[in-house]
Amino acid sequence: MSFDNDAALRRLANRLVRDKTHEGWAISNEKLLLQRWGGRGGDVGVFSAPSLHAAGGELWYRTMLKAEFDILFKEGRLAPPGYGGITNSREYAEGYLTVSRKATTEEDAKRGTHTVEFFVVSPIDLRTELKYVGLEEKAEAGAMSFGLGPAQKNGVGAEYFNTLLSSKMAKWRLVGLLADV
Repeated sequence: MSFDNDAALRRLANRLVRDKTHEGWAISNEKLLLQRWGGRGGDVGVFSAPSLHAAGGELWYRTMLKAEFDILFKEGRLAPPGYGGITNSREYAEGYLTVSRKATTEEDAKRGTHTVEFFVVSPIDLRTELKYVGLEEKAEAGAMSFGLGPAQKNGVGAEYFNTLLSSKMAKWRLVGLLADV
């Protein structure tokens, strides 16, 4: 059986649009573009958008589970589980992308399907602010991250970040997606 890229993309886009998801809107409006097909037989679409230039602010990234993304989309807030890291390295954040149904280990099942880019406007220096509220930076694989989840200072980082989101001092957009066809 051969894999028809165009038919698979139409099926996926139609399903996401029909289900009225943000992901479907982003694909149908060309905010997210197909980069490649993955998986055996190409049954996973890898979508992305180029990063913005951070003029007038900073860019931060978080890869999250669909359930967490849905909360961000519907309620405009983060609800990170566990460590709930945020990093200024998109490449590092995208290293946590995986397709949940294909997860072979418990660790894989905790990885996300959505990468979100956060733009934090000047004059806010997020690194300094997060350190001020008591969070420590963690060095990981050549990138630095902060834990916003409940495992770090009872989630004070998420509270602070959600204040930035609600006051429009931080904005977000979906820049990476792994989607089952």
